[in-house]
Amino acid sequence: MKHIALLTTLLLSASLQAVEKPYDYVFFENSLMKGDYFYSQAKYTSPSWIKNARHHLPVAGSVAFTPGNSLELTYVSAPGGDWYSEIQYCPVRGNDFFREPSTLSLQVRHISSDKTFCQFIC
Repeated sequence: MKHIALLTTLLLSASLQAVEKPYDYVFFENSLMKGDYFYSQAKYTSPSWIKNARHHLPVAGSVAFTPGNSLELTYVSAPGGDWYSEIQYCPVRGNDFFREPSTLSLQVRHISSDKTFCQFIC
C-alpha cells in the first residue's frame, strides 16, 4: 500500500513538470554568420535594385537594436522595375509549442533616402 501511494505521488508530480512553455515565433534575432542572412531572400528586376549578398539580405554589424547585428534593407525603386525581399522562419529543434501569433513587431531605423534611394536597418 505504501508503495502504491509513493508511485502515485511520483507519477502525478512527473506529469505536472512535463508541461513545456509556449514559445514566440522569432524570424530574426541575430545572425550567427557575417555577410548574409541564410534565412532570407532578395530579388530585383532592373532598373529597381535591392542590396543583396548571394540573393540574401546582408547582415549589418555596426548598427543594431539588440546586441549582435541586424539586417540591412537598401533599395532603389524605379518605374518599370521591381524588388522583393523576405525573411523566412528558421525552425529550432525542440521548440514545438508556440503561442498563437497576433502581432508582428519590427524595429526599423531609417538611415538615408532621396528620390531614388532608401536605406533601412531592421
